[in-house]
Amino acid sequence: MLGLLVFLILVLITSLIFLIDTFSYYSIAAIVPRLYLVILIILSSIMIISLIRKNKGLVDFKNLNSPNKRVVLVLAVTAAYTFAISIVGFYLSTFLMMPISAMLLGGKKKYQIIMATVGVIGFIYLMFNVILDIRLPAGMLWAGM
Repeated sequence: MLGLLVFLILVLITSLIFLIDTFSYYSIAAIVPRLYLVILIILSSIMIISLIRKNKGLVDFKNLNSPNKRVVLVLAVTAAYTFAISIVGFYLSTFLMMPISAMLLGGKKKYQIIMATVGVIGFIYLMFNVILDIRLPAGMLWAGM
């Protein structure tokens, strides 16, 4: 229940951020994204309210079992990752998020986690930067370099 509530709150916050961002789009190009985001905001708000009413408040975090705590932590890491991309860039954020998420989800072999992280980031770099010539976000930290 708490994991669903945290997920819905993250959806609501992310939708609001994207909705604000659509005001920088060309007016005709922003119509469909704004429509979808407003619908998403309304539906996630309705679900949050109904979930809280159904359970008569929020659930005590101490009573949650370990798998639910992991889900909440991974959602928090994902939210932090989303915001970190604009600050430190895609590659560094992904390099930090992937092993943290893997360990939170129960990954034990550190060598495999590191190799998977390096492999995924290398593949993304090869596909986007080298083959497609698309630059992924560098982040505000590296923007002046």
